[in-house]
Amino acid sequence: MPKRTPQDWETLERELHAAGVPAKEIEAGARELLAQARGHQLAEARKQLGLAQKDIAAAMGVSIARVSQIEHDEVTSLRRSAGRPT
Repeated sequence: MPKRTPQDWETLERELHAAGVPAKEIEAGARELLAQARGHQLAEARKQLGLAQKDIAAAMGVSIARVSQIEHDEVTSLRRSAGRPT
């Protein structure tokens, strides 16, 4: 899948607005996509560095289960993934 440029995202956002999608729904979708991308990036970087989830958990100050949740997009907020209440 080709990487989207900021202009592509701006076009998509305009199209969604024109289609009547509420701004809050667009923003929520964008946050979800970013969370998924960050989780994937974390997993890929961890694997490339030869680190285990326990190593990342220790560095982040969270549980191994939380690292797994982040990598598998099972958390809804970066604030929660960092161990802080929402």
